[in-house]
Amino acid sequence: MGKQSPSAVRACKRLIQGARHGSPQHHLAAEREAFIDLFDTADRSEGVLAFLEKRPPQWKNG
Repeated sequence: MGKQSPSAVRACKRLIQGARHGSPQHHLAAEREAFIDLFDTADRSEGVLAFLEKRPPQWKNG
């Protein structure tokens, strides 16, 4: 996890903690919202570019 985008890790932690309580249906919607929010970040673009260029990513969204 230490090599992943910090903003994506934070979103995953929120989703994991949220899944401990409440209905699965609510958490599917929360996961979809987190995906949409993260999709428009500079980190998503950087992750794809770094993968294609076979280099470590330089995360920007902290």
